[in-house]
Amino acid sequence: MDSARALIARGWGVSLVSRCLRVSRAQLHVILRRTDDWMDGRRSRHTDDTDVLLRIHHVIGELPTYGYRRVWALLRRQAELDGMPAINAKHSDRIKNPPLMHNISF
Repeated sequence: MDSARALIARGWGVSLVSRCLRVSRAQLHVILRRTDDWMDGRRSRHTDDTDVLLRIHHVIGELPTYGYRRVWALLRRQAELDGMPAINAKHSDRIKNPPLMHNISF
């Protein structure tokens, strides 16, 4: 996209650049209309999963044979009762993997 923006800044047409570089013309228009202080919101989300990991370990400690779906269901119910946001089932499975758990002391 940077090369497309550079070509358009030099005077090339948006349609021609989008066809040659096989880039969406609509997306090029969106990028060209952005303000200078625009930031991609997806990059700023860094969540700390320590609290969720502790809750997962609490559930697994009581019932170690539960799979990720049942652990997620218990976490979801607990979050609803406590007024906390729910966690995604597969995200809960990813963060309970042993490579991530060895840094946390329980």
